[in-house]
Amino acid sequence: MASTKVKVSGFEMQFSEGIKINDFFQELESISKRPEIKVGIYSTRVYTRIIDGLAVGLILTFKDDKKKLATEKDGSGKLKVNRIELMENQASTEASLFCFNPSTRSGIFTHYAGSASVSIYTSIFNQAHKSVKNRLIDQKINELSGWGSRGDTKRIRSRAQDEYSGSFSFKHIYQEKDLNQVLDNLKNLSEIEVTTELGIPNEPVFRHLGATAKKT
Repeated sequence: MASTKVKVSGFEMQFSEGIKINDFFQELESISKRPEIKVGIYSTRVYTRIIDGLAVGLILTFKDDKKKLATEKDGSGKLKVNRIELMENQASTEASLFCFNPSTRSGIFTHYAGSASVSIYTSIFNQAHKSVKNRLIDQKINELSGWGSRGDTKRIRSRAQDEYSGSFSFKHIYQEKDLNQVLDNLKNLSEIEVTTELGIPNEPVFRHLGATAKKT
């Protein structure tokens, strides 16, 4: 069978003021109790646990594919690719793992072609953060209203929101180094994977090429 190359990347999270990591993880656990959640066009399922002081989790991504490609070797050792049709009760599923240190809010996650992307991780974690923040703001509004400040709802809400200012961010950590810098840190080299891209600005797919083309 052909192997799937799984990449491991790092990440860092930043929370709004006043949001504690325990509240965030408890909300992730609450999300994991749902049958599934919608992220973009995909349905996902989240499983979480605390192991040796680290928060670990599994994200399953379900797709609408009715068929999957399966690769096997034939009798002569050549690769043979078949398109397998899924049964009625089966769903095309990809699995991704993550782990983070609660004290530093940083960790690692796996990703590969077809699995949970950075945007899916960001969306799921942002949902947990947003739920915690909204709940804490509502609690603060009720607390301030109970102190006899009724009548000025707008001012009370603004004051409560100020206590939890800021927003959630998910930073994907990776290294961009020149090949010579990488080689300086290696004693033995067995394989190199090179990724190339067009040297033009990020612009719409349908664009005029006059800016990048010239007569020869």
